[in-house]
Order: sequence, then structure tokens, then C-alpha cells
Amino acid sequence: MRTFFLFSWMLTVSVALLPLAYFLVLGWKAREAEFIDKVRDQTQMEIYFKKFWSEGRARYQRKYHARHSSDEASPHILFKARYRKIVSRYYYILPGFLFVVVVGLLTGLVVATAIRTGYDHYIEYFASEAKTESEAAKAGVVINNPIALERIGITDLDADFAPLPPVHLSLSALSAIAGAYLFMVAQLIQQCRARTLVYSNLFGASLRILVAVPLGLSVSTLASEALGPFISFGLGAFPITELRTLVRRLTTTSLKATDPRADDDQTVAMLGVTQSVSDVLAEENITCAQQLADIDPVVLAVRTGLSFDYVLFLAAQSLVWCFLGKTASVLGPLGLADARAIWYLMAKPENERNEVLAAVDAQFAALGAQQPPKCIDAVLLREAFEKIATDPYTLFLVHFTSDLDKPKHEVSISNVVVSKAA
Repeated sequence: MRTFFLFSWMLTVSVALLPLAYFLVLGWKAREAEFIDKVRDQTQMEIYFKKFWSEGRARYQRKYHARHSSDEASPHILFKARYRKIVSRYYYILPGFLFVVVVGLLTGLVVATAIRTGYDHYIEYFASEAKTESEAAKAGVVINNPIALERIGITDLDADFAPLPPVHLSLSALSAIAGAYLFMVAQLIQQCRARTLVYSNLFGASLRILVAVPLGLSVSTLASEALGPFISFGLGAFPITELRTLVRRLTTTSLKATDPRADDDQTVAMLGVTQSVSDVLAEENITCAQQLADIDPVVLAVRTGLSFDYVLFLAAQSLVWCFLGKTASVLGPLGLADARAIWYLMAKPENERNEVLAAVDAQFAALGAQQPPKCIDAVLLREAFEKIATDPYTLFLVHFTSDLDKPKHEVSISNVVVSKAA
């Protein structure tokens, strides 16, 4: 019995830990490469370091200088150091240890309870068979090799489950832990596959499986005895963040009110942002364009699990929103809601640029004639385009993601010529 218990216990713990181990051994390095490989053009990396990593960069540069004599660390090496500062493997040690303890304890209790329950059913079944044989023998029926049943003592049975205490979980408690285990392992597997497993996810997984039992037991008492275990399992498999979001939406629907974030959340109105993405950004307390423009894109991509390219796209949009507000949503269908697209437009030869700007002016003239006007004046729009095209963060994004086909006449990003059209 003890061998079977230890094997089952180790198996359940291993299933939960293997995604974490696989990610740390293989996935972590691949995730790092997704960021480091984006450093295509290093000429504007100084803008990023000054904006997001000024003091840390200076400290690392001193350490690098001490190790490598007079050599200066390249922007590529500095950017790698920045990433490892944000999400080092060492950060996984404490949450990983906590995760192992929580999973080991609760899965052990579940396995022990399941074996105890199975053994009880085993005894009941053979006791019933033995009774049937006894009655058959009294009726004169000869049975070869009758059942000889010997039950293990409770003390001996509990000793087989050491070092766990002699605790027998109720069906609702067992169902709640099983539901949380299902969700937790499925989420870890998905994050391992997507290479987005962050050390904070392990804290969340430990919390989820710990609160599963009190949450499941408290809610299951409101249902019938037959539905209690099923409800406990379902609540255990429900993510905390989604549960909170669901409760908020159900409350606003029942009160016939709108989502309090609907009117002031600029991220929902951005190009390519769905409600689920907006909820992810809201978890990071980001609900406006200025916050997106001010946060380190590496930090945001690591915390949210969103792809780095997508976060850079949001950052480029946020710059347009900072200058133009809701007018940026009008520029989306025109392909100018991205600061990099505006830079590329303003970097074109004057005749090509003016042709496009004339078309934009015509579009905005039609919208401006509506009452109330839906966008800013064309002259102010031209002025905003010039400011966006020469903004340092725009220059960084252009060079950092420099797949743009730069005009042949351009020598460097600082030579972008902008002119005001009458």
C-alpha cells in the first residue's frame, strides 16, 4: 500500500512541476531570445536606457568595465542585462519552493483520501461477496477457494501515508482541490508552451490551490448535497482574476449599469485591443495612453505574457494617443495610428508627403464638418505629426523595430525633414 501511495503522490506532484522545470531549462532561454533578438539597430538604444534604465545601466556598465578591463558593454549586452534584471532565474527559487510545498501537501492529502476511500469500497465489496458465499454454503452449495478477508488496521493504514497526518477529506474538499489542480496545471502547461511563465504566476498558483478548499466548501453549502462536490470542483477550476471580472460584469449587468472602465479606458479604443487584452492591461493598472507610453515595454511584456512585438505596437499607438487623444482612433483606418507609420510618412520626400497629407486633410475636413466635430483641425494635426515624428521614443521604436523601408534620401533618423503645409 505504501509503495502505491508514494508512486501516486510523486506522479501527481511531478505532473505539476514538469512544466516549470521544462520552462526553466529550455523555455526561459528561448523567451529571452524573443526580446534580445529584437535589437536590430543599436543606434537609438541610448534613448531606451535613459528613459527606463538609467541608474541600473550605469551600475552594470561599471561591473562590466571591472571584469573586462577597458571594454564598454555594447547595447546588445546591456539590453540582455536589463532583461535578466527583470526576470532572472533566481527569482523563481522562493515561489518555486512555496509551490512545491503547497502542491505536495494538498495532492498528498487527496491521494491518501482517494486510496482510503478506494480501500473502504474494496472491503465493502469483498465483505458482501463473503456474505453471499456464506449464505450459499448454508444452502448446501459447495464453493471452492472461498474468500478469506483480512483487513489492514487503521493504525497500520495511517502509517502507510506518513508523513501526512491522518486526515480524510470530504468529497467537496477533495473536488475543490482537484478542480484547482486541473486549472493550475493546465495554466502552467499553456504558459510553458507560450514561454510566458513568470515567477509571480507560481505565487498565483499557490494561492489558487490554497483558497480552493474554503471557497469550494463555503459555496457548496448553498447547493444540494448531490451538487455540492460538482460546484466545488467548478469553483476550484475557475481563475481568480476571471472570477473577479465575471462578478463585476454580472453585477453591472444586473444593475443595468455600464462597466465603470468603459468610458475612461483608452486602451479599449486602441487598434487591435480586445476586451480581454484591456482586462490584462487593467490588471497592471494601465487604462490610459500615457501609462502605456511611460512603462518599460520589456517589463509590460514579461508581466502580462503579451508578445514583445505586440507591446511595442501598443507603445507606438500610445504616443499618437498622447498627442491626439481620441482623434487617434480616426487615424486607425488610415494606417496612421502608429507613431512609426507617422515617422515614415514625415520622412518621405516632400511631394509624396504632401500628397498623403492632402488626402488626410480631406478626410478630416469631412469629419470636422460634423457637429460636434469628431477630430482636431487639420493644421493642428500637421503640427502633431511633426512632434510625433521627432519624439525621442518614436525614434527608438523606429530603429528598434527597423523593418521599415527607409527612404533612400535619408541619411540618419535625426535628418528627418518636416515641413508645414499651408
